[in-house]
Amino acid sequence: EGSLCLDDSVRSIIDIGGQTARYITGFTSKDKSCIEISMNSNCAAGTGSFLEEQVSRLNLSIEDYAAYAAKSSSIPRIAGRCSVFAKTDIIHHQQEGVPVEDILQGLAYALVGNYRGAVIKKLPITRPIFFAGGVAHNDAIVNAMSDILNLSDGELIV
Repeated sequence: EGSLCLDDSVRSIIDIGGQTARYITGFTSKDKSCIEISMNSNCAAGTGSFLEEQVSRLNLSIEDYAAYAAKSSSIPRIAGRCSVFAKTDIIHHQQEGVPVEDILQGLAYALVGNYRGAVIKKLPITRPIFFAGGVAHNDAIVNAMSDILNLSDGELIV
């Protein structure tokens, strides 16, 4: 309801907060009878706390994340399904001398890739999409979301 009050053209909602990740679709401003909802499991991978945990390992503040990631020149592969696997990948990339900016960009893509596979699953990606939750304030995640979901300008409303 709240997203439709802000923009009645919204057809799906991505909600990624500190501990939860949800995807809601199948509605219009006139018909809410076919709503489909999917949520993450009990694992916090792919949520704001996952990002904060990984960023703290790099001795950075979550508020500086997007500014660093904006300076990246590549997107290294980082496991997004599990914080333990992500930590292993990050350590490996650090040992190889991968810049922090690239690691953060890889982490953004890992989070969004995990979200697509574990939360959206096979539900339709109906545009435009409203992106809510604290993670929506991170431009690196917003950019990765637009790229991975193949969204055009105006199809992701933050």
